[in-house]
Amino acid sequence: MEIDFRLMLTIGTCIASVASAAAIAKIQIKRLMSDVDALRKACSDLDRRIDVNDQNTAMVEQRTKVLSEMNSPTEKKEHWMTIANIQKDIEWLKKKIVTICDKLA
Repeated sequence: MEIDFRLMLTIGTCIASVASAAAIAKIQIKRLMSDVDALRKACSDLDRRIDVNDQNTAMVEQRTKVLSEMNSPTEKKEHWMTIANIQKDIEWLKKKIVTICDKLA
């Protein structure tokens, strides 16, 4: 097998093609790695934001539950019944005071 100019040119072209493909691949890999790092950071930021949002949502749900329990019909009924009993007791005490004052006078 003789090595002539045409064979050397073909081998040189192949080597140049492989070298340039390797260089392009190396550049593409670096770019892809930086893209992966940027995406990883973005995902981390999104996870953090979602965690904060979940905490805030849980807090709002808890406060809403407390408010709904405070404003439930049974709670309101009990509240107004207590106020009515207190008002009844105050009226009774007023009558007793008037009675006691009339006896003293």
